[in-house]
Amino acid sequence: AGATPDLYASRKALGGGGYGGGNPLSPVAPRSTAGDVNTGGGAGGSTGGGGQGNSGGSGFIAIKYKNKINNRVFKFTGSGVWKNDFGAKTIDYTIIAGGGGGAGGIGGGGGAGGYTTGSISVSNQSYIVSVGGGGTAGTPTVQGTDGTDSSFPGVTASPGGGGGGQGQDGGTVGRAGGSGGGAGTAFGTTYAGGSGTSPFGNDGGGGNPATGGGGGGGHGNAGQDGAANTPSSGKHKGGDGGKGVADSITGSTVVYAGGGGGAGYSSGAAGVGGSHPAQVNSSPGGGGNGGLDGAVSGSAGTDNTGGGGGGGSHPGGNGGKGGSGVVIIKITG
Repeated sequence: AGATPDLYASRKALGGGGYGGGNPLSPVAPRSTAGDVNTGGGAGGSTGGGGQGNSGGSGFIAIKYKNKINNRVFKFTGSGVWKNDFGAKTIDYTIIAGGGGGAGGIGGGGGAGGYTTGSISVSNQSYIVSVGGGGTAGTPTVQGTDGTDSSFPGVTASPGGGGGGQGQDGGTVGRAGGSGGGAGTAFGTTYAGGSGTSPFGNDGGGGNPATGGGGGGGHGNAGQDGAANTPSSGKHKGGDGGKGVADSITGSTVVYAGGGGGAGYSSGAAGVGGSHPAQVNSSPGGGGNGGLDGAVSGSAGTDNTGGGGGGGSHPGGNGGKGGSGVVIIKITG
């Protein structure tokens, strides 16, 4: 005769139902057996003549967790390390360098930090992230300095340019950069704004004889030239900084990379940061405003926007420092 089939094992495989009373394989015959725990199996039925039934098996709930990483955002306001232990394959990025510092003495506004955005492939490793600082403020005789680069491996944003100060020689040009710095004013000489670098930004505004300081370039537009002393041109008005750019990588819209406003002079008005030809979403993009008359310093660019610093007024006003940059990455796959 063949071997007796293992009906108990077969029963478990089929769902955990209990034995009926009187089954010769039941370990507690003539009672029925309970359904197996965590199977939802029903109890076996009882035999007649006083046999007892039994309880059914308890049920269970299974939950499968999925490690959902897409659209997770990491914002670096200072240099650090991003460790890709999420299995990410692709990321979007927004990288903004530090803005340039404005200068003093009817100074030009600082250029905005270079702005760049895109997508790249990544692997399971650590990445060094660098966030650029804003340029230092200039004086009536010293230009504002450039901001510094921000980068993610394989991608670098150029810095903003410093603004040009009036200086002892009667004026200085704006410095080149991601967006160029505005030129300081002069009495008898025309000075050009600094050159911007495509695709990171735009040129700074110029400083003509007896005008306000030029506005720093922004990512969205060049800086405005300082105005001459005529009613139609603004009477020594400082040039407005070039407008910034709206970015929504974080899920909220933020305006970055506005140029600093140039200083006004005499009856003119101070240049407004990130406003030429108009602000983006009513925001200066971090660009500082210029000063007007007396020892009034330009305002600083806002940190973590790459905004340029404003130009300081005459006599003795210093420029504003540039705003630091930022690096933002978002996992997309």
